Amino acid sequence: MERKVVFSLVFLFSCLPLPSLGGLSADLYIPAKASGVAVDPNSDALYVVDQAQNRVLRFDHRFNLTSSSSPSAIFGNATVGNFTTRTTLRVPYGVCVDNSGTLWISDTGNNRVVWFVNAASIIGSAPPANGVIGQNTFVTSVAGSGQSGLNAPQGLQVLGNSLWVADTGNNRYSLPPQPPHIRILPYHFPAELDICSRVLRFDNINSAFVGMNASAVIGQAGFLGTSPQSGADGTFLPGDVLPTNEGLLVADTFNHRVVRDDKQISLF
Repeated sequence: MERKVVFSLVFLFSCLPLPSLGGLSADLYIPAKASGVAVDPNSDALYVVDQAQNRVLRFDHRFNLTSSSSPSAIFGNATVGNFTTRTTLRVPYGVCVDNSGTLWISDTGNNRVVWFVNAASIIGSAPPANGVIGQNTFVTSVAGSGQSGLNAPQGLQVLGNSLWVADTGNNRYSLPPQPPHIRILPYHFPAELDICSRVLRFDNINSAFVGMNASAVIGQAGFLGTSPQSGADGTFLPGDVLPTNEGLLVADTFNHRVVRDDKQISLF
């Protein structure tokens, strides 16, 4: 596998101010912890991951947003007690929209990825997801490995008909039953965590189905590998991915680097 380190980083701080995309109520609409954003390539919709409140907000007319703009749709529900259902999220992290308008969300705390078809047309709160990857049902959240399991997935992106998921890894930490506004993942991982350090590729996502298997794995020798790796072919808690026509970029977080996998160009 041909891989190159694009640049190394020991500390990376982002201090860019974020606009207050809220309005009627700070508790309802202003993201308590915005961990990801995405735009719909076919509309003017902007999606914001409100991680601390276990939801994703959609703002329409993104070119005309003001401090009083309210979301047109809310995916997930910050007020319920059960965060592992077809209509809820648990500490979501990443979000992307494919060319067909399907919204993909890495539901990190539930060890899964969920998707919503024609997400730009959904109005209201807590719509049911159309499917799930990483679990066989909507009401389970077991951390897994192998070809079909996910372990606290974070970044995800779509290129063509393939979905790339940073299967970052955390299968022993469980969030305590705290109020939604402080329901966040820790910045420092406990020493007893089991780690699943890899990137997975899911093909034919236009025909995705519940519990589908991954088609390829990056950062491990095979689907059963989960331990942290370094060197040219390894990853250690990858946090995000960016597939391009020139190759796959991986934020290899705990190896303090970004790597480019040129070989993946042949897969697109």
